[in-house]
Amino acid sequence: MNKRILAALAALMMIAAAGCGNKKKESSESSAEQPTTAAAETTTEATAAATSATTKKSAKTTASSTKSKKTEETTKTTAAPFADPSVTDDEMLIASAQRYYEIACETMWNFTVGCPYEIDLSKHIENQYGWQFYLVTTEGINSVEDVKADYHQFFSDKYPDELDQLYMEQDGRVYALSAGRGKNIFYESSEVTGIESRENGEVFFTVVNHMSGNDFGEGAYDETTTFSLITEDQVMKVGKFRLPY
Repeated sequence: MNKRILAALAALMMIAAAGCGNKKKESSESSAEQPTTAAAETTTEATAAATSATTKKSAKTTASSTKSKKTEETTKTTAAPFADPSVTDDEMLIASAQRYYEIACETMWNFTVGCPYEIDLSKHIENQYGWQFYLVTTEGINSVEDVKADYHQFFSDKYPDELDQLYMEQDGRVYALSAGRGKNIFYESSEVTGIESRENGEVFFTVVNHMSGNDFGEGAYDETTTFSLITEDQVMKVGKFRLPY
């Protein structure tokens, strides 16, 4: 992931930890989930990068996106202020999982439905089905492996991804499908409700997705799924996950 996007993701995590979530847990979580030194040092830069990333997103609608210069500063997304799965405080773990789940939804959406990079809509290639893939112009992103490296900064590679279906390579460049489908109009919210199990540094949580109805005209209902956080080389990542909308 180019450094601005990494910084933006770090900012999202820190902002979510500082100002979101269950207000009733605020006092206990704030003392247990303080940012590490590395996170504190990058807060200012990350916040600025988040604003830059938002501005860059709008450039996707132009026929030719302007290439961004790759920043040279090192930003660590691994310093996000969340509880480690080894802790025994279930309430704190569930609160952390809620925040991770919300960010996972945004990140998965950006990589698999949209595109987190600048693209040139005037240049495309097609796959065997005639689907159009648009040229990624963000500096330093020249292969599907580059995209996967970014994606797996946040998602564990223990679980398969679908990026090979959404990005293509040709002549040393990478192209993104960027299908841009709409979200499920019946989706309302998701709630991490409890811990299912712990296994080898991975914690599995129960998630309840609240839906207002469906295409058959039925009323509101809930669906239950499993979500996990996993520790890899002392880094917290999202493991088992399915986009709920």
